[in-house]
Parts: sequence; C-alpha cells; structure tokens
Amino acid sequence: MVGPDQIPKKSLFRAEEVCQIAGIKPYILWFCETEFVEINPVSSSSGKKMYERKDLILISLIKQLLFDKKMTIEKAKAEVKGIDLDKLLN
Repeated sequence: MVGPDQIPKKSLFRAEEVCQIAGIKPYILWFCETEFVEINPVSSSSGKKMYERKDLILISLIKQLLFDKKMTIEKAKAEVKGIDLDKLLN
C-alpha cells in the first residue's frame, strides 16, 4: 500500500498520476470510483477529474485488499467502510 510519505506533497492529482503512483491501470481506477463511494474525485475548472490524497491512499488500499489479500468486492467494501481516514493520512 502506498503510504502518505510516498505521495508527492500536493493536494490534487490527475488520473494519470494516481494510476502511476498506485501502480494501477485506468480501468482499475474507474472501477474503484464506481464501486467504492468513499472515492469521490472533484472536477477541475477544465472539467477533468482530480483526486485528493485520501482518494489515492484509499485506491492503494483497495488494490491491496482485492489483489494481494484476494478479498471479494463486498469484503473489501466492508473493510474500507471501517477505515479511519484521518489515521491513514498521518
């Protein structure tokens, strides 16, 4: 999982940056957005999706749960719901 210290010091990230940092393909990013309500990108003034640091950490966690720990989507959703985001961001 990508830790807060491994994320560049900025507040918003483009989809391409999220994919590169988290080590995922764009379709995985789209999947995470559609399946996990906790990931909620904002729109930039030009209409592009932008992701916050918390989104990047959550995406990395979801990748770990689904691919490394081989959890089902439902179990991963339950795990993500129980996460304290403030603890993850520090």
